[in-house]
Formats: sequence, structure tokens, C-alpha cells
Amino acid sequence: MLPILICHTLLILVILHKCLLLRERTGYHLGMNIAMLTGASTGLIMGFGLMAQFPFHFVPVTILSAFLGALAGLATGLFYDQQSGFSGLSSGFMAGLMGPMLGPSTGYDILFVWGIEMLYLMLLVAAILMIPRS
Repeated sequence: MLPILICHTLLILVILHKCLLLRERTGYHLGMNIAMLTGASTGLIMGFGLMAQFPFHFVPVTILSAFLGALAGLATGLFYDQQSGFSGLSSGFMAGLMGPMLGPSTGYDILFVWGIEMLYLMLLVAAILMIPRS
């Protein structure tokens, strides 16, 4: 589970760098969608992964995953405007609260985590390809 967390963190950093470079050409609707997508996926993946690493620490894992999801959504959203930052923050916070609940209910299935990660990657590629059109 640790390689997935590291892979997701590196992917988020690459996407944040790309969003920063293309900030001027991105419309605020697309920026808001990118911020919500980044916050929600970070909250889910971090909650799922941390709960698999520390299975009996429910409260700290939930707080940490909600904080990390909200922070990722806020950081991405503030590249665009305050409204996008708030949308990313709320989306990341909610997904961070749900991520630790999703882990035990799926039995910590690694294929589920990779499926979520691949879906996130495909959606981010689609969003970045839409930047010149926004």
C-alpha cells in the first residue's frame, strides 16, 4: 500500500506543476473541476491507504486523510481563484472522511485501489487535454 501512496503523491505534484504552468489558459470552471478531482482522489486514496497501513487507528487516520484531501484540493484550487479553492477544499474534506470507511468495506482490495488510481489518472489527462479549449 505504501508504493501506491508514494505514486499518488508524485502524481499530484506533477499535476500541480502542470496546472501552475497552464493556469492562464484554464477557465475557472475547468479549474474548479480539476481542484475537486484532485482533492477527492487524494482524500480517497490516502484514507484507503492509511487505513490499510494502520488498521486500528480510526480517528487519526480519518483526520489525516481529511486534512490531506482538503489541502490538496485547496492548493490546486487556489491556482485559479478562491471559489475553486473552496470547492477543492470541501470536496477533498468529504472524500477524506469517506476514504477510511471505504477501505474496510472493500476488504483492502489492491485492485480496487489501482482501479481508482487509473480512473483518476484518465480523468486528469482528459482535463489537461481540455485546457486549450476552455
